Amino acid sequence: GSGHCSERDLILEIAKGVQERQKRFIAYLPAEVQQPKSLHAAFAWNSGGDQTEFEHCYTTFIREYSERYAGAVDGWWFDGCYTWPDFPNKIRHWPLWLNAARAGNPEAVVAFNDGAFYSGMTRPVTPLEDYFSGECWGFRDGKIMVGHGENTSLTMPSGRFVEGTECQFHVQTPIDCNGNWWHENPGPMPPPKYADADLFPVVRNCLQKGGTVTLNVGIYQEGNISAATLAQLKRLNTSLHKI
Repeated sequence: GSGHCSERDLILEIAKGVQERQKRFIAYLPAEVQQPKSLHAAFAWNSGGDQTEFEHCYTTFIREYSERYAGAVDGWWFDGCYTWPDFPNKIRHWPLWLNAARAGNPEAVVAFNDGAFYSGMTRPVTPLEDYFSGECWGFRDGKIMVGHGENTSLTMPSGRFVEGTECQFHVQTPIDCNGNWWHENPGPMPPPKYADADLFPVVRNCLQKGGTVTLNVGIYQEGNISAATLAQLKRLNTSLHKI
């Protein structure tokens, strides 16, 4: 649709830059278009009704990206894979999504996020996904929080995979921005959420069990992150190399 077609593929440029540094690159996409109403017709979004046609339209869109990115993208993290009134099918056609995401790179790993730990979920959306999406409110008492608010329990991985599955254990959580996923207001970035003594052991223990960890940091519009957060990440890196 008009106004939605960028003349520059910034993600591909970043992915290639990451690849040149011999690092892995995971791409993010939502798995729904509920909010941008100008995209509803193009993707056959059928709010409250059958979404099969939407799935076919949207996975065609994903496939084009995947084929264009090819080996520059090592994996995908799809957000918004909830069971909600706007998507009443409940069970999506997951092979359709996986085949589209891997069209350009058959080795790409894929995760589908339904809120994961944040929503009290501790198992993957489908056994077909490669790694657990792992969205999490935060860490507490040296462990991963399951749920948020008053109804919260704690967990840690017992091994590489989510128990009873072949899905890689993964947790991701914000470590600055007052616990939010992005920096909303002008001015200085809020300080790191955790003291080193509270953050480092959780990350270390997850990795030692074979789990994986993503730490979300706020970013300024110019592309920079907080100096204090960067310093903490450098200390964490040094700490982990002492394992």
